[in-house]
Amino acid sequence: MKLLSESDLHRLLTPQMAIDSSARAFIALSRREMIVPVRSEMARPDGSGVVFAMPALLPGHVLGLKLIATRSGNSTAMVLLLDAESLVPLGLLSADFLTDWRTGAGIAAATRK
Repeated sequence: MKLLSESDLHRLLTPQMAIDSSARAFIALSRREMIVPVRSEMARPDGSGVVFAMPALLPGHVLGLKLIATRSGNSTAMVLLLDAESLVPLGLLSADFLTDWRTGAGIAAATRK
């Protein structure tokens, strides 16, 4: 399993890769080739934060879970990737950077002709 930090992702990814990946994901989702249920949300009882869990499955390929946790104005995000068939862990990624880029890349991909 690969562990990728924020600095690893900054070094490895380009804006174009993010846009292209978002476009491929939108296409797979529109073709119903992937399963993306509604995210789960759990608020802290004291109101100081929330946890979001967002699973997705690309059958035959990858199962992913993005977890975002917030508390008192701080937040962190992680992505866990598993092989969809064997469930072998493929990677754990620090995803604060990915979350920001995915938002911008999704907008850019959606405006393509």
